[in-house]
Amino acid sequence: MTRTVALALAALCALPAIASADSTPQPSWITENAAATPSFLDTSDRRIKDDRPPPSAEQVKGLKELEAEVERFRRIGGAYRDTVVSLLRREYERQRRDREEEYASQIKFEEQLEDKARLDAIALFERFIQSYPSDPTYTPDAMFRLGELYFERDAIKQQEDMNASLAERDRRLDTGESMDTMIEPEKNYSATVALYQRLVQTFPAYHNLDGVYYLIGYCHNESGEFELARMAWLNLVCANRYTYTGEAPPSEDKT
Repeated sequence: MTRTVALALAALCALPAIASADSTPQPSWITENAAATPSFLDTSDRRIKDDRPPPSAEQVKGLKELEAEVERFRRIGGAYRDTVVSLLRREYERQRRDREEEYASQIKFEEQLEDKARLDAIALFERFIQSYPSDPTYTPDAMFRLGELYFERDAIKQQEDMNASLAERDRRLDTGESMDTMIEPEKNYSATVALYQRLVQTFPAYHNLDGVYYLIGYCHNESGEFELARMAWLNLVCANRYTYTGEAPPSEDKT
C-alpha cells in the first residue's frame, strides 16, 4: 500500500469525529451577536415623521386670533410699564426736589451763622490790634488770622457778585437784551494786602512770614496785578535778592 492510499484512509476515519465536533452547541454570546449589524453601519431612517394632517382653515384663523391677542397684551403691558416708570420717576424727582430744598435751607442757615461768626471774629481781632498794635508775641498772629478772615469775607462777597452777574447774563440771553452794558465783577483783596504789608513792615521776623508773602502774591494775582504778585513770590523764595515793597518794579528791572 502506498503512502497516498494510507493518508486517504486516515482522513475517512476522522470524518465522524469532525461531524460530532460541528454538532457541539455554541456559546450564547456568539449565537446572539452573530447576525447583529454594527451601529455605525445601520443606515435606517429613524427621523420622526409627522403624519398629522395639515391645519384646517378654522385652526389657521384661531392661530391668527391668538397671535393678535398676544400682540395686544404686549402693547398693553408695555404701556403699563411705561406708566409705572413715569410715576416712579416723578416721585423720585419730587423727593429729590424736596430734599434739595430742605438741605439748601439748612445750608443757607449754616452759612449765615458762619458769616456772622466771621464778622464777630473780625471785629474782635480789629479791637485787639487797635489796643495792642506792637506786641511782638500776640499781635502778628492776630494780624495774620485777621488777614485770612478778610480774604474769606471778600472772596465770598465776590463770588456772590459773580453769581448775580451770571444770572443777569442768562436772563438777558433768554430775553434777547443787549450784553453791551454787562460788567464783570472785579476781584479786590486790598484789605488783606494792606494788613499784610503792615505786618511785614512792623514784624519782619514773624515766624509765618512765608505764608504772609504767599497770600499777598495770591491776592495780587487774583486781582490781575501780576507784577506785584511776582515780586511777592520772589521775596518769598529769594529774599536775599528781591524785596517786596507793594509797588511794581521799574520796567528795566523786570526779569
